[in-house]
Amino acid sequence: MSKITEKRDSLLQFVEEQIIGPGANGITYSRLKNINNLSQPINYAEEIINYQPLSLGYSSAILFPKKKVVQMLEEGELEEGEETGNGDIAEDGVEERVEEFELDQQFPRQMGMTFCLKQEFLDNKEDLEIEVSYRTYEQLSSKEKNDTENPVGVYIEDRKAEFIQLLETNTKLKSFIEVLNENEDASLLRLTKTSADDLKELKALCSELLDKELEVLIEKLKENGFEKIDGFRISTVKGKINNQLKYKITDDEIKEEIFNAYSEYERFEWFVSFFKDLIKVVENEIWEAKSHKKLVKVSDLDLKVNDIKKAILHNKPHNQIVTLSENGKEVTGGLDSIYVNKVSNTEGSQKLCLNIQLSRDTRDRDNNGKEFYVKLQLLNESTHVREGKIDNKTKIYSVANKDVNRKSFFGVELTVKSKYLKPYTDVKITKDTTTYNEDEVSKFSYRQFEDYGTGHGCSIEWNKKENIVKTTYLPINDTPDVDAVPRDKTIRITKGSSVIDKPFIENSRAQEFKFLSTFSKASNTDIIKELNSFVNSYKTWIENKKEYYDNALEKNLIDQELEKCSLDYKRMSKNINFLEDDDSKMLVFRLMNSAMFMQLLHINKGGETGVDITNNNEGEDYYKNANDTIFSSTDSAGWRAFQLAFILLNLDGIFKHSDDEKWEKRNDLVDLVWFPTGGGKTEAYLGLIALVILNRRLNVGETGGGVSVIMRYTLRLLTLQQFQRASYLIMALELMRRWNDALGKEPITIGLWVGASSLPNRLDDLESEIEKLLNNQGNNIPFQKCPWCGDGLKTHTNNNNNIFEKHRHNLSCINKKCSFYTISLGQGPYQGCLPLNLCDESIYRHPPSLLFGTVDKFAQLAHKVAQEGDKDSRRLFGRGKWRKGKPNEGYLPPDLIIQDELHLLLGPLGSAVGLFESAIDQLCTQSDGTLPKIITSTATTRNTNLQIAGLFNRKVQIFPKPGVECDDTFFSFYKRHYDENDNEVFEAKRRYLGMMPTGRSHVWMQMRLAAIMLTHRAVFESEQSSCDANPITGEGYSNDLIEAMDNYHSILSYFNSTREVGKTQSQIQTYIKKEMLKIFNRVIRPTKMMHLIYTNNDIEEGELTGRLSGEDVKSSLDSVSKKWGPAKRFASSGEKGSVPPEFIAATNMISVGLDVGRFNQILMNSMPRNKAEYIQASSRVARSKKGLVITIHHPFKSRDVSHFEKFIEFHEKMYSYVEPISITPFTNKAVDKYLSLYIGTMLRHLCDEKFADTNGAGAINVNDVTTIKASLMKYFNKRIAKWETSDDIEIKNILKEENLNYIEKYIDIALDQWLTLKVNSDDLHYKKWRQRDYLYNEGGDLSENEDTSNWSISGSLRVIEPNSVIKIK
Repeated sequence: MSKITEKRDSLLQFVEEQIIGPGANGITYSRLKNINNLSQPINYAEEIINYQPLSLGYSSAILFPKKKVVQMLEEGELEEGEETGNGDIAEDGVEERVEEFELDQQFPRQMGMTFCLKQEFLDNKEDLEIEVSYRTYEQLSSKEKNDTENPVGVYIEDRKAEFIQLLETNTKLKSFIEVLNENEDASLLRLTKTSADDLKELKALCSELLDKELEVLIEKLKENGFEKIDGFRISTVKGKINNQLKYKITDDEIKEEIFNAYSEYERFEWFVSFFKDLIKVVENEIWEAKSHKKLVKVSDLDLKVNDIKKAILHNKPHNQIVTLSENGKEVTGGLDSIYVNKVSNTEGSQKLCLNIQLSRDTRDRDNNGKEFYVKLQLLNESTHVREGKIDNKTKIYSVANKDVNRKSFFGVELTVKSKYLKPYTDVKITKDTTTYNEDEVSKFSYRQFEDYGTGHGCSIEWNKKENIVKTTYLPINDTPDVDAVPRDKTIRITKGSSVIDKPFIENSRAQEFKFLSTFSKASNTDIIKELNSFVNSYKTWIENKKEYYDNALEKNLIDQELEKCSLDYKRMSKNINFLEDDDSKMLVFRLMNSAMFMQLLHINKGGETGVDITNNNEGEDYYKNANDTIFSSTDSAGWRAFQLAFILLNLDGIFKHSDDEKWEKRNDLVDLVWFPTGGGKTEAYLGLIALVILNRRLNVGETGGGVSVIMRYTLRLLTLQQFQRASYLIMALELMRRWNDALGKEPITIGLWVGASSLPNRLDDLESEIEKLLNNQGNNIPFQKCPWCGDGLKTHTNNNNNIFEKHRHNLSCINKKCSFYTISLGQGPYQGCLPLNLCDESIYRHPPSLLFGTVDKFAQLAHKVAQEGDKDSRRLFGRGKWRKGKPNEGYLPPDLIIQDELHLLLGPLGSAVGLFESAIDQLCTQSDGTLPKIITSTATTRNTNLQIAGLFNRKVQIFPKPGVECDDTFFSFYKRHYDENDNEVFEAKRRYLGMMPTGRSHVWMQMRLAAIMLTHRAVFESEQSSCDANPITGEGYSNDLIEAMDNYHSILSYFNSTREVGKTQSQIQTYIKKEMLKIFNRVIRPTKMMHLIYTNNDIEEGELTGRLSGEDVKSSLDSVSKKWGPAKRFASSGEKGSVPPEFIAATNMISVGLDVGRFNQILMNSMPRNKAEYIQASSRVARSKKGLVITIHHPFKSRDVSHFEKFIEFHEKMYSYVEPISITPFTNKAVDKYLSLYIGTMLRHLCDEKFADTNGAGAINVNDVTTIKASLMKYFNKRIAKWETSDDIEIKNILKEENLNYIEKYIDIALDQWLTLKVNSDDLHYKKWRQRDYLYNEGGDLSENEDTSNWSISGSLRVIEPNSVIKIK
């Protein structure tokens, strides 16, 4: 087992011990007779604790007693010493008191499950056997603690000999203690003197011993340079040691001296800790657990075929025979008395009961399914706990109430074992249907995952092999890893010690970048042959599936889905034939592969090739001579099968086929790449970007420059990370252009078009940011070093004779052997500046080949239009005014639009983008009517036809097709191996753990769980480092341990809003740290400096939310990417010690695109708004190593409770549960909000040139109105006509006649307002400027002109209205 797996498993056990128990107190206390049972794995069944169990932190799997209000409390009345409320943290940071109507949700008194049995169970008169497990706690009296036969004491096993040795040298302390069972491995310590005076003396002796050792420690510290340290308490001394080590001391010898001195003091601290625990046995409350496991056997069950339901209740007479047994012996009791224990004469009894219900599916009156359902309900029927004034004392119902603790049942669990267990739900497909919808296909494809029940107030798990179904409060599900290698499920092979499925493609040459590139010696014929072989493998897979399912009952559905796969195969095959027939297109394809190989080599710093990445300025020969073993010393780097297939599939959207006269594959089809998160979708569309840019440069000529591709994102973090990723491709293409005159004189560049908070929009501001970069100050520049070689950056001196360098701020590399090194007097033949375009002004003046931007930035198209080149957004679409050195008539508009993470375009943002896309489509339309090709991607999709039609007015093709098995689409395959019995075992890195608090609030559980996870790092570090490990220098730490600690050092805590982030952040250094310290002191005795290291520092915080500025985002990404190491915590080589952030608050900003390899644990604080966000956000962890997702479900949210009760079922079929996305771009509300933006953009970009400039608003006259209106309405009229014959009512309803009429009316009013304003103005501008009249009303303008209400044009598509504006007239 790897250390990372060990860390995760250890953390899971620790979480269970702390949340459900037993084990929250470790094995500090024990009875004499139990000590030899406390071996590994630790058995806490009869645990002894020095707190009430609910106060200790047990907060799940608990059934509470009923509450009875005797007399209402007046505000402020509390019994002396009683804990307020529930000890919970409320939203405002104060302790919260749960109201009466919420009591059953916060303090549940029942739980259960429903499962399904075959009818044969009843026919054969079988007995229903139910195992009921639970714990109870009782407070021990002084007499019970000091039982002479079986006393309570402190457990010792580790370092026992050392303890006894120290005891022998401290005779006074020895006189207080007795070591029982001394000759065994484990012993019990107990006090022999327990009077108040004895305990006072014992405490004084312990303090005296520690004070003496503290003086020795201080002297050692003074010898090693510590000053002003005399007279301080140990807590202060620890703080000073920590600070000196962290900030000042770098000498290894001094570190060693400090470690040795502190370890000696810590040894005595450890020794004294046992005496402190022994004192607690006498002075504190001591509670003892009793674990119970009872078998309830119910006989004579019956349910007639025509009966719908039958209840067997604990409090009603019934005819069934019920017997109870425990430890194999029959005990008294029944459904009304699973457990009964008298608490006291006044407080009554503790009591556990069971209800049973048998029922049938009301939809199956004739019982054709030969099945019935069993519902079990376990109830706490203890005598109620009274609240109010009782015996002149005030009592409240809370976790601190002793009566509540005595009458609660802990760790409750129901288990049923029966050979008659049946899946809870069956997949039933109508056999004679000709067309099957998405839901039916999805259910069928996940049919292999059978679910055996649902929980009630808890979750449920099952074991099909052992015929067991049981309740659980910590459900676990491992989501299988997806293998991008196509495999044949019918053929096994042995690889090493594993038995796995055979790869479907034996020869993967067709996927090798270098083989397909211009760097290889392969002929075009060789490449075509391999490509055909590649796609023919897909054809064979389809044929195999058809043959396998030839006699299946669901053959119609299977044929329908496999036919979709066949159409993809035919399309790919046809596109390969097209390449074969056209050498120019084949050259484009091979050059694209060259660029992909180059960028991959540099992004991986040479990988396993042995190439010197810093010495790369040797032109094309450098890459021809480079090995392609980037990821492995034996395997060539290449495409994943789905990536290459997606590119082959889309060649007909880039190259027009002669038989596609209307070019439908481009003009009317959106291709969507659908692949699980982290699967490599980015590479698929990077290849298409390269194809489009190269094709324009080689086959179009000068007008093929400008913006070739637009790439849009919805989140800033994703935009930044993907921009950095895509920059490598553009750098490769630019180098190829320098080698090849056929690719033109205009540089191939990438531009980042985002808001000013992320990157400066003006050249002057960009110059300031570059200056900060060169001075090693915080800045917004996306790259801090040269991406190509990793060396430093400098400013590039522009050549003013080069039109493409004028009015730009360029960067270059300082490494003379890098292709991107430049000097003022010139450079090598292929050298030049980095092809990065980083501010709006230079992006408009020099439109980049690849334009990167956020969707809301495109709202600037209505604002940024002018005659000056650096203010004219028309140039992004090839229009506007052009000067010498660039085409007189401008460029072709963009050929390709890529919309990444499609699932994020939903709700108001989706509607806004859908309406404004109407303008983008027209801006990108060529003179012959050719539209841009649109590519989208997502890992989560549902009802995509409707979403794509609403956004892009096109049909959609999803790739890869899901096929008929969720675990095998050919292009994606669930990783698995086979055990010695040939059982299929799915391999998984990401494990999901669910929980829902009981007795505590959701916010409290967030805090406690964070504290548990933070503490476990110290537990694991102390256990796994060698016995003589030095945590200061890192000696005694294996590389595997350091890697595991690094991967589980940072906790991502995911919130659904920034408001929730703020509430939690205010508690990190107070409540979470306080809770962490509590857990720490319970489970870790002083050892290996763990207390000093982990409890003397503030918790390092991080944040990845939308509240951050662009510079903050970049800084946060840098900090969370840093590696953890034991020695890095302390100063060295003039640098202070530091660790990566320990607690990172995050929102949906991270839900896509974030890829930090060391993130392996995330807290999901309640279910996000939609399941796609849940899948995406939780997929940020365990991308390369085994990791953990902990979802804390909110007990007061029905949606959360539903997910928790069916946790395993949901996670097995997560992708099938993604909700359909709805967008409504043409409703009246959307039109009112966003149509003005469409009008402004179209008016200034595509209508008469006189309207374009900033003062063009004054050019309107009456004769223009009809022309403008016709121009604006033409698109909508064509759109409604396009879908007129569609059979899909939902798509037809996106834009209906009534919507069209409303749009027309809106345009009429807008034009009337414009004309009226023009009549009353001599100098009308679009935007507010000085004292001149203006047409646009921009959001937030307090002086908004009501006469131009239809010209409210925002500067962003993401408009939120958090405030109201009061206008005073």
